[in-house]
Amino acid sequence: MSKDDASAALFRAMRELILTADSESLAAAMDEAGVDRAALVRAGRAAAARALDAVEQEGKTSEAVELREGLSVLLRLLRRRDELSLEEVAQRARVDGDELQRIEDDPVYAPRPRTIVQLEQFFHLPKRSLVKLAGMSRERSPQFAERVERFAASSKAMPKLTRDERRLLNEFVRFLGREADVDE
Repeated sequence: MSKDDASAALFRAMRELILTADSESLAAAMDEAGVDRAALVRAGRAAAARALDAVEQEGKTSEAVELREGLSVLLRLLRRRDELSLEEVAQRARVDGDELQRIEDDPVYAPRPRTIVQLEQFFHLPKRSLVKLAGMSRERSPQFAERVERFAASSKAMPKLTRDERRLLNEFVRFLGREADVDE
């Protein structure tokens, strides 16, 4: 039996398993195809493990994107509060302006740790607060992602901070400080 024939037979046997086959007819189909059952079990387990890893990674990626959206909004609000341009922040914080732009515009972008630490220091934020928002730390309370999402959703793009936006920003920074205290 050629390799292509064996692959086709294996595919048919797997399709039968998934769709309708009972164990006896599946065993007969595999025997007919000359399939090594132990190898099939190992391959099936490996495929299942890869699929579970992919699902887990998808969830992590999705949460990281949500957190980075909060990071983006926070940085924009801090810049607006301090009436600084992107270039001014980049220069004063000693970070790459293009990277700062990507952090603010692309929630899929994973910023460099050095940049995050520089921004924390520049804006006088609690230690490791931006690390959490960048999705670089798993150490956070269960409500952290929910608070970040609420914060990001309630912020508006206006040239100057309103009183409500300033209150929201200050409240969120205090929350980040409490989160940082929990880690230490």
